[in-house]
Amino acid sequence: PLKGLEFGMSRAMQWGGEGRDEDLSTFWKSLTSQGENTAKQAGNQLAGFDVRYGFALTDTLGAAFHAQTIGEDEAGYMPSRRTHQAGVQLSQTLEDSAFLKYELEYANTIADGFETVFYNTTYEHSLYESGYRYHGRTLGASFDNDSEVLSFGMSLQNGDGSLWSARASYLQLNEDGGVRGNGVSLSAQSLYMAEFYHQCFIFDGRFKAGLTYLSKDVDTAFTYVERLAASVSWEYRY
Repeated sequence: PLKGLEFGMSRAMQWGGEGRDEDLSTFWKSLTSQGENTAKQAGNQLAGFDVRYGFALTDTLGAAFHAQTIGEDEAGYMPSRRTHQAGVQLSQTLEDSAFLKYELEYANTIADGFETVFYNTTYEHSLYESGYRYHGRTLGASFDNDSEVLSFGMSLQNGDGSLWSARASYLQLNEDGGVRGNGVSLSAQSLYMAEFYHQCFIFDGRFKAGLTYLSKDVDTAFTYVERLAASVSWEYRY
């Protein structure tokens, strides 16, 4: 209805699997939310809404706001026990087709974190005991459930496609300290994270280099998480 306004609806569904019915009737029941919140429910679902509005402040300066809410459960055919994300962006066009972008974002994966709090709910399910995850890592927010993250980032992209970016984040992980659920953090902890990234094109390929630093060791089941990590790659497409 307005220039620069985007509105979206999303839905994800788990159904079938070992020991579960996988016929079309069961698929239809899950798709139409029949038997939700009962012992006979057909699957596990997440659904929600997102909105983004971008506009120009001046000829060289643009801004955008975005927000998203995702329901872990369903009530009255609408998402309930929701998680939230919101952010703002500023982008400035520079000389030689370069542009500079600033981002501020807040995410909360505590179910209904602004109202009644439901810990150990987001990405969890009574039938699919691994929840909305694959090999222990959530298919949603990378810091898993019951967490809050505030991030500020900036990036510079040059006209030749090279990119420099930096981001600083404050993370409150697994706020209730529950041992079930959050696979990233086994206890309640707060820490800072800094990320640096560079991309450029050399030898007909794309070169990437990144550096991540955590202010403290993370109490996690993933033993490969280090306080300081670096990555380098070169990619050639043909």
